[in-house]
Amino acid sequence: MRIRTVLATLVLVVATMATTTAVLAAGGALRYRWRDAHGALHFSDSLPPDAVQYGYELVNDQGIVVRTVERPLTPQERKQRDAAEAAKVAAARQARDRARADSQMLAAYPQERNLLDAQKAQLSTIDQTLHTTELNLKSQERGLADLLQRAAEIEHTQKTVPKFISDDIARQRSVVASQRAALEKAQAERAATVRAQAAQLAHYRTLKQQQDAADAANAASSGQ
Repeated sequence: MRIRTVLATLVLVVATMATTTAVLAAGGALRYRWRDAHGALHFSDSLPPDAVQYGYELVNDQGIVVRTVERPLTPQERKQRDAAEAAKVAAARQARDRARADSQMLAAYPQERNLLDAQKAQLSTIDQTLHTTELNLKSQERGLADLLQRAAEIEHTQKTVPKFISDDIARQRSVVASQRAALEKAQAERAATVRAQAAQLAHYRTLKQQQDAADAANAASSGQ
């Protein structure tokens, strides 16, 4: 870590020397201006360590800043800077993806009724799955009820329910529980789909309004 800091400082010094040489070659005189840890302003004809540590400016004899050199970043600051840059890149990528998806949606559904028809078809498929799951659940519940009735009749005669019947009841209870869980999951997915479709429709209407406004503006501009 210390080696990297030293190398970074050397790079700054070399760059500053190059700038200084260029300005001097042009007939100018440079001074270094910087603020220390307490905010006090300093000037110097040579580059002191504090100027490199806190960052500085190169000022010519007219008081014009020729170059600004920021102080070296700490490892934590570099990490934060890299994280911020990565977040910025990710946000830009998400914006591009969202714009592409919006364009594709408008192309796929030229009119609102096209989107509504697609949403209706999607719900219809989900409803068919729900209906099938409900029928399966009722069938399994009837099977469980039959087994329980059979076991109750045996117990009514003060006999022990055979193990195979008890095992069948346990298995059937598990099947019924599984079917109920599947039905609840399908119902939750349908509710989530309805919410998602409502948000999609609202977003589509906003995009459509923007598109129509842009088309109208372009038409007006072309007519002038």
